Amino acid sequence: MVCIVLVSLSACSKDNVLPQSLNNTQQQTLKTNTPATEPVVVGTSTTTSPVTTQQPTKDTESIVYENTKYNFVLKIPKIWNGKYDVVENGDGLRFIYKANKTGTLFLITIWSKEKWSTDGLELAKNIHISKIGEKGDKVYTLSTPTDVQVDPSDKKMTADYASMWEDIEGIKATFEFKK
Repeated sequence: MVCIVLVSLSACSKDNVLPQSLNNTQQQTLKTNTPATEPVVVGTSTTTSPVTTQQPTKDTESIVYENTKYNFVLKIPKIWNGKYDVVENGDGLRFIYKANKTGTLFLITIWSKEKWSTDGLELAKNIHISKIGEKGDKVYTLSTPTDVQVDPSDKKMTADYASMWEDIEGIKATFEFKK
């Protein structure tokens, strides 16, 4: 299964994607304060002052995603604007590629330290999951899907998803707890 994903993604490298230019230097902040009892798509945004990052992503401009429930922020590349949704569930968040409505880009999961030490470390041997933070008795992880998330026959969608996929390591590096 992993081989299929790697082959699919390598066939859709950024060499097949036209570069996208950015015209707007304003930062957008997304916030969520929803209860964990029911999934919800977070879609509110406000415009604030410009922000630049220290090259964690392909572009120097970012959208700051702020989660008030779990008290963290991430910097998302500005070129992702309008291309993703965030769905909240009981134990974290799922960042979804909007073009196909179900394609997971990545997940942020909040674990208890105990559960992470018993289940998470073993799981990390089998899937793409990384510990990105720890606060109090909670461990925060970022994971990526292990199967194909878009229809490989749709070349445009596959290339767009692959381009966004390349940004995930940079996004992971921007994780920080709010002060």
